[in-house]
Amino acid sequence: MNREKPGLGACFRKAVASECNGIGKAAVMFSGGIDSALMARAVSLEIPKTALFAAGFSKSPARKSAGQAARQLRLPLKTTLLSEKALEKEIPKIKKTINSSSQMQLEIALPLYFALKAARSAKFGHVFTGMGADELFLGYDYFRRAFNGKNASEIRALQLEKLALFWENDFKRDSALAESLSLELHAPFLFPAFMKKALALPVKQNLHSSTDLLRKHALRSLALQFGIPKEIAFRRKKAIQYDSGASKAVKLIMKQCKG
Repeated sequence: MNREKPGLGACFRKAVASECNGIGKAAVMFSGGIDSALMARAVSLEIPKTALFAAGFSKSPARKSAGQAARQLRLPLKTTLLSEKALEKEIPKIKKTINSSSQMQLEIALPLYFALKAARSAKFGHVFTGMGADELFLGYDYFRRAFNGKNASEIRALQLEKLALFWENDFKRDSALAESLSLELHAPFLFPAFMKKALALPVKQNLHSSTDLLRKHALRSLALQFGIPKEIAFRRKKAIQYDSGASKAVKLIMKQCKG
């Protein structure tokens, strides 16, 4: 008798449970978007002592969206306020930590670093992130733009290329930042069995057309299964560096340094 293979939801639950095993309290890097909201909900079901951490400038969209989403999820949120002065002070250290002077890498790394630092100050040792979701579920607008004129196998090839770059850039960067603060980083989306399940999904289940501004449809459906409010589950993707206000600040700082 053949057993039915576990679905995406079951694979995700198993991935989260495995990462949460033996942990007493957890911090989740939080933006208020679908990836971090789903991660926060799933982790909090396993670990009651779960808190959310975010970073952004005072008037940045990230602060507002993270606050609203945290209230909807009924989870405590600590938001670190960023400033140009604080970013400028930490840039030399971050460059060394992530082994990169790339402006884009710094724009992404800085808000994450400050959120991680706040988690460390709050005596958390284990940090969860939603990294990998955009690669696994075709979340980047890059895939939408590439969709026009390409078939599913070509999109899949682009996805695998993006995933290879993720391991080389994003994963190494975020892991280095966490390690520099003596934090253990957990990324349940990268659990091997879950990755295999996600990558086996037909392209059309995540990306409908070249005009699909939402994308990640399989993940959005999964979020609804976990009780994530529709307002969060169907929120369009925003890059952390722009949403937090870090991009504008880093550009200005680096321009001043050159000048």
